[in-house]
Amino acid sequence: MLLDDCPICGSGNLANVYRVKDYTVTECNECGLVFVRDDVPTDEIKRVYGTGYFKNPAWCNTVNEDELLGYDDYADDKKNIRDKFEKILDITKRYAQSGPLLDVGCGLGFFLQLAKERGFGPVQGVDISAYAVDYCVNKLGLDALLGDLLDVQLTTGSFDIVTMFDVLEHFKNPKGELLEAYRIVRHNGFLAIITPDIGALIPKLLKDRWEEIKRVPEHLVFFSRRTLTNVLSDTGFHVVESRYIGKRMSFGSFLSHVFVNTGIKINLKRVPSINIGIPVNPFYKLLLIARKV
Repeated sequence: MLLDDCPICGSGNLANVYRVKDYTVTECNECGLVFVRDDVPTDEIKRVYGTGYFKNPAWCNTVNEDELLGYDDYADDKKNIRDKFEKILDITKRYAQSGPLLDVGCGLGFFLQLAKERGFGPVQGVDISAYAVDYCVNKLGLDALLGDLLDVQLTTGSFDIVTMFDVLEHFKNPKGELLEAYRIVRHNGFLAIITPDIGALIPKLLKDRWEEIKRVPEHLVFFSRRTLTNVLSDTGFHVVESRYIGKRMSFGSFLSHVFVNTGIKINLKRVPSINIGIPVNPFYKLLLIARKV
């Protein structure tokens, strides 16, 4: 079944732009949001986020693009991931230096762990993946809740900062999630978001060959800087900083992402393993920090 209305502005003025896998990707002619028009069942979405989401061998063989979801090996990439989060914390600490922090879509908890080490507390995570929550609680000793932000019913005004890193694009109801973030952040508190910017140069050039589009139904909505700024304003936030951010990638991971975006089919198991971190910034991973007003 196809959705009749935009999940952000409610307009029915839609134009289908891509057919990816068996999904229709459409654009709202009113607000500009690009989104998966199929009403993807919640159970289907949850199945994406099992153990294989965080360690997916398909990234070593780009022949079957339908299987290219999640990460090649998230836990093994901890050093590079923490390095990225260190830089993000350097930025966010200009606005919130300490205090209660909630990480929505906390994954395996590496950002929560680092935020705690750098003076935030208490820190708490929420994630739809049972595997991720179990990893946070039982391997890292962190406080993490299983479920969607709209389900867990946290206390109003209980956090100085809420973070949503590489998760907003996964939500069926992103505006509802942002409204809930507004409710649980204190007055003048902050929301930090990282999400792919479909309005950036590379997505415009690659179109439906763009990796982030190919990730449906893992990714369900695609914001531009303009559409995200507008919906944040509509939900009570004022953007105070925005920039593109990158991270260091292993040589094999770098190659796999290049090949996926260029449509080249290759078995990377045949590529020699080189233990080197390559700094990569594709200038479409958008970091936005907004204050609750």
